[in-house]
Amino acid sequence: MPNLYFNKNYPLLTDQEVIGSKQKFYSTDDSKTFKYNCKKFQGKEWQWRDANISYSFNSHGYRTKEFGDVNKDFVLGFGCSYTEGVGLPKEDIWLHQYCEKLGIDYVNLGKASTGMDIQYYNTLLWRNSKLPLPKLVVCQWPQKFRKSFGFQERDSIRLADMSETPTKDGQWWGKRYIMDEGEMNINTLGWFLAMNNTWKSLGVPVLNFSWEHDITEDLKFTEYDIHFVDPAGVGSMQARDCMHDGPEFHKLTSDQLLSIPHKI
Repeated sequence: MPNLYFNKNYPLLTDQEVIGSKQKFYSTDDSKTFKYNCKKFQGKEWQWRDANISYSFNSHGYRTKEFGDVNKDFVLGFGCSYTEGVGLPKEDIWLHQYCEKLGIDYVNLGKASTGMDIQYYNTLLWRNSKLPLPKLVVCQWPQKFRKSFGFQERDSIRLADMSETPTKDGQWWGKRYIMDEGEMNINTLGWFLAMNNTWKSLGVPVLNFSWEHDITEDLKFTEYDIHFVDPAGVGSMQARDCMHDGPEFHKLTSDQLLSIPHKI
């Protein structure tokens, strides 16, 4: 899972380990896993055996074009590893397909292993940095048990997602957060409302959705709509790392989102 950094020299949280890089493997889609799967599926059909996937990151560490190169009209997307497209070519990601069918450019701020808090922080930083306003924000809200904790470093604050660390080792973050459902629920509500309120104040509509039914149920009583997207193929594990759902999942997600009325 990446460390994200808040540094006054950058307008957004940055993934400093991948800034400006181009990689053949990334995150859970690593070379060791790929070699293992090639051996595991030896003599069997496996769609990723000869596939070339390129991970290109901009100067802030996001798998998207430079913010200054985006067209005047664009969609701003938020989400976790599924939105970043771990294990998939960029063209197969739901956000790419969604915007391609709408005929509009996009910026993808998806980042692996991040939770709802990161969407909120980057919203505040986007506004504070006076970056161009999108025509639409589309936010894929991850599981509510994810949370990043901050660690002060010499010239920055490092944010590390520790919420999925096993609690059996007695680590303080596991006992303090994962086991306290009330804390998770109030944070979920706060991040969701604050993000949507911010974009509303800027006159930018937000399309909220999640593949997590508990999140859509928890937030359905707010003034903002959040849509439960449930494409066929959930759990198909067909991305190259065999840990994420594959192209069909993303296509069906894009199709369901396109059926929801939007304002662009």
